[in-house]
Amino acid sequence: MKKNLLYILLFLALTILADAPSESMPHDHSNMEQEHPKTDNHSMHHKVSTVPFTVMEAGTHKAGHFMVTLQHMRMSMDGNSNQGNKLSDQEIISYPNLYKIDEMMPFLSTVPKRMDMEMTMLEAMYGVTDEITFMLMANFISKEMSLNSYSPMGTRDFLRTTTTSNSDLSNLSMSSFIKLKERQNFRMNIGIGFDKSLGNHNTIKNIMTPMNMRMNMTLPYAMQIGDKSTSLLTAFTIVSKGYDFNLGAQVKKKSAVLKKDWNFGDSLDFNIWVSKLVAPKSTLFLRLKYQKINKIEGRDLSINAPVQTANPQYSGGKSTSLSLGQNIQLNHNNSIGLEYSVPLKQDLNGPQMEVKNTFNFAYKLSF
Repeated sequence: MKKNLLYILLFLALTILADAPSESMPHDHSNMEQEHPKTDNHSMHHKVSTVPFTVMEAGTHKAGHFMVTLQHMRMSMDGNSNQGNKLSDQEIISYPNLYKIDEMMPFLSTVPKRMDMEMTMLEAMYGVTDEITFMLMANFISKEMSLNSYSPMGTRDFLRTTTTSNSDLSNLSMSSFIKLKERQNFRMNIGIGFDKSLGNHNTIKNIMTPMNMRMNMTLPYAMQIGDKSTSLLTAFTIVSKGYDFNLGAQVKKKSAVLKKDWNFGDSLDFNIWVSKLVAPKSTLFLRLKYQKINKIEGRDLSINAPVQTANPQYSGGKSTSLSLGQNIQLNHNNSIGLEYSVPLKQDLNGPQMEVKNTFNFAYKLSF
C-alpha cells in the first residue's frame, strides 16, 4: 500500500513540474495545431504523446526522423494460484511430481514464493517514409526467484528457503509499422515483424535439492531467459483524439514459427486506453490490458526438478490488468514516461506464481 501511494505522489509531482513555465515550450498550443493540422503526437518531437509508452508503437514517424527509447520494467510476483484459486504451500506439495523415479519424490517438494523480473529494452525507430516506420529492439532480462523446500517423503517438513537467479540478452526484434489511414483526429496502422530469441534456453546452476544435496541442474522453464525460437509479430492499432480525452486500442499477437525442443507459448494482447492532457507538457493515461498466453510447447528432458515450474503444463493462462501512467515532454527532443500496473484478475494454468505489480520507466530521445 505504501509503494502504491508513493507512485501516485510521484505522478502528481511530475505533473506539477511539467506544468511549470518553459521558454522552449509555450503554453498556447493553438498556433502549433494550426501550423501542423495533420501531424500527430508521434511525428512532432516537441509535443507530448497521448499514447502509453508501454504500447507497441501506435503511430508512424515522419520520413528521416529517428527516435531512441530506453525502457526499464520491473515485475514482482508473489504467491501461487490455479485457475484463479489461491494455493498454500501444503496444497502445492500435494501435486504429483511428473518426474518421479519409482517411488522416490512422488509429489512436488519445492514451492516458488517470490520472483522479481527486470527487463531493459533498447528501441530504435526510423521513419523510412511518411507511411512506413522501421523499429529495431533488443531486450535484456534478469530473473531472481526464492523457493521453499520441503522434505520429499514422510511428514513433509519445511527444510529451507533458497534463491536462484539468471540473466542474459533475451531477444532481438525487427518490425515495420505501416500507416493505413490518418486524419486530423484519427489514425490506424498495422505492425508486422519478427522476434528472435537469443537467450540461453538450457542454463545450468548448482542447486540445493530437497534431498539435502547440491547438484548441477538445468533451471526450470520459468527461470530460462530464452527458448531459441523465431516468432512472428503482428499488431493492429486505432487511435482517436477527442476534445478532452484521447482513446486508443491495439491488438498484438506473437506466434512462434521456428521452434526448438521447446518454446514459450504464443501470446495475444489486447490494450485499450484513455488519456488526457493535464498540463501543456504532461499526459495522464489509464490502460486496461487483457493477455492470453498459451502453455509451453515441447519439453527439455534435462528439466526434471520436483517443482511446478519444471512442468510445461503449468504455464500460460489469462490475465487482466489496469495501469496508471504519465508521459512528460522535458524539452524539444527529450521525454520520459512512467507507468504502474496491478492485476485485476489472473486465471492461470497452475499451480503458478501470480503477478503482484509492475513498474515501467522510459526515456525517449527524438531527432
